[in-house]
Amino acid sequence: MYGHTHSDEFRVINDYFNNTEAVGIVYTAPSLTTSNFFNPSFRVFEIDSNTKQLRDYVQYRLNLTKANSSPEKPKWDFVYRATEAFKVNDLADFNQFKQFIEKIEDKQAEYKTVLKNFFNDGPLYNEYINNPSKEI
Repeated sequence: MYGHTHSDEFRVINDYFNNTEAVGIVYTAPSLTTSNFFNPSFRVFEIDSNTKQLRDYVQYRLNLTKANSSPEKPKWDFVYRATEAFKVNDLADFNQFKQFIEKIEDKQAEYKTVLKNFFNDGPLYNEYINNPSKEI
């Protein structure tokens, strides 16, 4: 199976028999290409050298509007550190991450931050926020 996305995404994988227990998370890094008006992004993963488990990652983004206004010095901006943004101690703790997701459904500011990252802070983010019923 093959697929790709240009968005900053995550999906919690629940146990087949116990749908309330998280058994994994898929972290999809956004792309360096500018498809769909998304700003280019890249991610640096931090892996535990002993267990080989993902512990954290840091997301960076290039704001194309700023970069085009001064092309001789494009600057990659720090966007977020996953453990801080998702309020978890360790990305290998799937249930802790799932709890964060369940909480943001009621917190507009945190939900908008997740959406802003999904759209890589491109123009489609503002379009969606201003008209959430519109299909993008």
